Formats: sequence, C-alpha cells, structure tokens
Amino acid sequence: MTPNSGDEAAPVMSIEDFAASIAASLAATAQAAPTTESEAEAVGATLSFRDRVRQRTGIAQLLVFRIAGELFAVELITAEEALDMPTLHRLPEMPSSMLGVFTLRGALVSVFEPQTTLGIRCEEPTTAVVFCGGERRVAIATDDVDDVVTVDLRTVREAPGTRTKTDALLAIVHRGSDLIALLDADALVAAHRPATAALPEPAEETV
Repeated sequence: MTPNSGDEAAPVMSIEDFAASIAASLAATAQAAPTTESEAEAVGATLSFRDRVRQRTGIAQLLVFRIAGELFAVELITAEEALDMPTLHRLPEMPSSMLGVFTLRGALVSVFEPQTTLGIRCEEPTTAVVFCGGERRVAIATDDVDDVVTVDLRTVREAPGTRTKTDALLAIVHRGSDLIALLDADALVAAHRPATAALPEPAEETV
C-alpha cells in the first residue's frame, strides 16, 4: 500500500534511549524533592500556629493540660511556664473570671478561670499555665498539666463543635483513644488582655 504523502515518519526510540530517558526523569524528580520539602518547611516556619493548623502543615510540640476531664493543648513555645498554683492575691475591681494574681520573676501574672474562653470550669484548679509576652502575663487555671507531645499537623481534624466564646479552639487531634483540643494561645491571651491592663501592682511578690 502506498503511504499517504501527508504522513510523516515518527521518530523511533531505541530501548536503550527509552531506559535512559526514564532514568533521567527519575533522577530529576529525586533531586527536586528535597528542594520542595525545604521550601515547604521554610513557608511553614513563617506561618502562625493557627495558620499551620488550618493548612495542616508542619510538626508542632504541644503542652497538654486537663480541665474537667477534657484535654487541651497549646503550642509549647507559647507557654512560659506550667507550675503548681501559687498563692493568689485578689485586687480591687477584679473581674469575676479572674481568680487572682501573683508575681513571677518580677512580672505580674493574672490567673483566669477557663470558662470565659473555653466554656468549661476547672474541677480543682491545682496548676496554672503561664503564657509568654509582656510585663503582665496571662495564665489559665487547669486541673493538671498532662504531657508534652509532638504531633504531625497533617493528622489534625476539624472540631465537630465548639463551646468557646472566642476563636481560641482551632481543631482536634487524636492521641490513642484520647481527643485533644488544640488552642490558639494568642487568642486566649487577647481575650483576657483588657482585664489585665488597668490592674494595680500586687502588694507583695509570692513567687
């Protein structure tokens, strides 16, 4: 049969050339992968904890604490200290959500009942989680400090519901059979910051 004059002969690739092409493609992919991963880590490092949780990217170390039998966690670097509840001093015109104040290394710390932001009360507030930032710190009363854990943020899930009165609740993550609610420490502090601004200094230092 006479070939159509419009047809062009397709180039023929030998098996050796085909194998070399595949090998080159695989090598290029392998070399590109670390760059992509490094770029992702660099982007993750510039994001807030809230954004990393929402985008499910990166690894986070969490400080886990217990309130009324439920587990909550904040990013570890946002907590200055977790300590046994010190002696608290009441101040004039304290809001009802504030349990009292103490001083920690010269900084005033206001301790708040978690109900205002989390909608849940401590059963026995024996510990306090003190958050970083400013001369006047904010602390949340807790029943117990549970553990420090490392989680892959790709494993977090949307919270099925929220009892918070702010946007402090970000998501939930499983730890075995337990559910841990991930919290935005910045939102917790911001919710209580107005109440701490006008407080007078305490009469004495207790810590």
